[in-house]
Amino acid sequence: MDGIEALRGFNLLEEPWIPVVLSNGSAGVVSLTEAFERASSIRCITGDMPQQTLPIVRLMVAILYRSHLFTPESDDELIEMWREIWNQGEFSLDVINDYLSQYKSAFDLFDADNPFFQVRGLQYIGKEPDPIGELLADVPKPEKYLFSVRNRNQLDGISYAEAARWLIFVQSYDAAGIKSPVKGNTHSKSGKVYAPKGAVGTGLLGGEGGVYLEGDSLFRTLMLNWVLFDPQRSKNSELFGNEDDRAPWEMSNASSDLRNADAGEPIGPVSLFTWQSRRMRLVRDERQGKVTNLISCYGDITTLVDKQNVETMTAWRESKQQQKKLGTPYVPLMPRIHDSTKLLWRGMSSLLVAGGAEDGTDLRPGVVRWIDLLIRRGVIKDSCSIVSLHAQGIEYGTQSSVIVNGIDDEFSFPVSMLRYESPECLKAIEVVNQTDEAVTELARFVSRASRASGSLADPKEIRVMQDAVREKAYGELDALFKRKLVAFTQDEDAISYCNAWRSQVRAKLASMAKDYVSSSCGSLFAMHDNMSVGRAYFELMAKLSKILGKPSVGDDAEGRSPSGDEKPSKGE
Repeated sequence: MDGIEALRGFNLLEEPWIPVVLSNGSAGVVSLTEAFERASSIRCITGDMPQQTLPIVRLMVAILYRSHLFTPESDDELIEMWREIWNQGEFSLDVINDYLSQYKSAFDLFDADNPFFQVRGLQYIGKEPDPIGELLADVPKPEKYLFSVRNRNQLDGISYAEAARWLIFVQSYDAAGIKSPVKGNTHSKSGKVYAPKGAVGTGLLGGEGGVYLEGDSLFRTLMLNWVLFDPQRSKNSELFGNEDDRAPWEMSNASSDLRNADAGEPIGPVSLFTWQSRRMRLVRDERQGKVTNLISCYGDITTLVDKQNVETMTAWRESKQQQKKLGTPYVPLMPRIHDSTKLLWRGMSSLLVAGGAEDGTDLRPGVVRWIDLLIRRGVIKDSCSIVSLHAQGIEYGTQSSVIVNGIDDEFSFPVSMLRYESPECLKAIEVVNQTDEAVTELARFVSRASRASGSLADPKEIRVMQDAVREKAYGELDALFKRKLVAFTQDEDAISYCNAWRSQVRAKLASMAKDYVSSSCGSLFAMHDNMSVGRAYFELMAKLSKILGKPSVGDDAEGRSPSGDEKPSKGE
């Protein structure tokens, strides 16, 4: 590699850096421009870890907002524009490329004036740049390196393409904690920069429960998440047509200092989806063509209180705590954070059902509300019969200063379920709620049966045992629920469909209970604390029947014990 080649830049518009799965199942890597050009033949975006996908999707949606910018005369005009692009099945490349060409240099990772998502010339005060491992979320600290899948000996640098992906990831999800001050930072104390109080200390997306709708191609995925207006939630062009809602590549000379955002920021989806949570600079070895080091400190600081007007990719919840803190006469809304211990379909009520707040405010993600509107306007019909709701996020520990887990879950369903008060959706949620109740009864059965067999476990051990039972039960039910949700079309008879669904849930839980009894020690009918394992089992069967209905053919027959014996008489 000669010196001229080594010193060249890396422009995201031209260089391949986005890993994708094509419609034929093969893998590829495309540039940002090519991702738009081939969007209809790309199945989905992937990455070095799943959580890189959503930040890249948000980046591309931000480009759609800015490249199609105009002042609409009415909502109907926006609907017609969206409908036209949707029906043609591909983007207007002239429109997108004309926009991107205006800012081509700012998409270069190493541009001399405005490097992409970075600050030119950024330097630490009194220390050398960090090793490249600080950029990578899947590389732990040296003392914990045995738990990493990476080869430590290969961490002398990473490719420019991989560095681009991690750069976007870190701006979205970086952990909080103490940072080293950079030159120009005026917020350091004793040589340290601390996480902001009362604001989002992680990357902005790390403070949300990020969700997006996924279609059968990248084109449809981007379109489904391109929310142009929300008649009940947004006003004054907060989502579309705001000239002042700008992306960082449209601005120059980014400050190296931490900045507390002005009231109302981010003002729109573009600035929010591309929010610069960190001041960063990639340091490269020009000869090797690798990024070897990193400089990173706090950047733009804001909150997510009442950002439902501009943040379309999270569900919302009321926060009494924020009301008390801010002294507002109303209850503010905050993003609903993902629970890494809970499968996504278990929370589908908060994602798909309108309302949820005490005053009836719709707390669904904006992308769900948008597709609901498009269905009611007749824009989306059978041409998009199945969609997926995809959740991604990061779980943090110790005051959000470390990343402890990645969240990546999804379930698919007919697009008709996104209609307001869809009968199929409401019936499915009813089954979910009944299943939660039934799983709780299974967990209680295990603790009762354990006690009846003579166990002396303390309350803490019993709670651990019940949690393990719940986790196993939901794991067993996950595939069933995803199959039933995706097949629950408007053509199905909802009552009979859900009855069969409940019957399958009951059979799985009854089988788990039977397996537990078969593997437990001791007599089935020996009494301890006025309870036997057999009685606990038959009480569970009765409760499952009450919650989920009587067993269908193929379920465990009531009236017989797990061993095949007759049901014991009362008091036996």
